[in-house]
Amino acid sequence: MKDYAANSEELLKNAQTAEEQSFANYIVGSSRYRDGLYLQAVNYFEKAEEYGEKIKLDRNPVGLHE
Repeated sequence: MKDYAANSEELLKNAQTAEEQSFANYIVGSSRYRDGLYLQAVNYFEKAEEYGEKIKLDRNPVGLHE
């Protein structure tokens, strides 16, 4: 699992778009959760959600329902 954690950290480091940031934070959160680091995992999941909200706003700037 160490390789998975290292790879997910590298993915997060190189993420550029909101989509990449969202996915990378989710993957790192999953890695932390798997390692039993639950509070750290929650922080990464919350960051992923924030980027997800940004993606929604970017795609629908006036806030209309899709």
